[in-house]
Amino acid sequence: LAVQCAAQLQERLATTVSVKALFDFTTVSELATYLANEGDESEVKQSELVQVSGQSQLTPAQSRLWFLQQLEPESAAYNVPSAIILKGQIDLEKLTAALALVVSRHAIFNTTFTQTDNGIFQTQSESHLVDIQWLKGSGDSVNLGIMDAEKALLEAAKQPFDLSESVARVYGVEITAEEVVIGLVLHHIVTDAWSMQIILRELYQAYVD
Repeated sequence: LAVQCAAQLQERLATTVSVKALFDFTTVSELATYLANEGDESEVKQSELVQVSGQSQLTPAQSRLWFLQQLEPESAAYNVPSAIILKGQIDLEKLTAALALVVSRHAIFNTTFTQTDNGIFQTQSESHLVDIQWLKGSGDSVNLGIMDAEKALLEAAKQPFDLSESVARVYGVEITAEEVVIGLVLHHIVTDAWSMQIILRELYQAYVD
């Protein structure tokens, strides 16, 4: 049975899965982490920051991450969060325009992953605006202190993705009337921490220009 299981995993994930690994990692979570780390992240990077339209097959690394997310659909283990702080009088209209520009540059914001009878595919739809979800304090409070803002963003980043619906979310937190944190959360199937910094840098530059 273990041999059959290893063989099926190898076929589905396009990677080597030893029978020993099935016994070394006794929970699905441990095995998922092991298999994710075994993947070649450079394969994921090939699909990052590329404007593509239409439908395409997944890379082996993406296939592994898709399968692991299906094993634990309520898990946020593969969410990649990052954030920047904007200071000064915040121009929401300008911020929205800056975000729209960045989204139009990167197809990953409009990518979804679906399983069909012919396999699993990623689809890049026409670019559309990704709304900023504003997080607020309890009661009548709108502004949050920096510690509460960080906590709110971390909690928001723990929300799992349904890869058939979206792989990206954008959050905003008002710390003061002249200080806002913009948090970006993407699934690791389309990005990594290095690429997140590039995207946030582009967002900041588009806003201040």
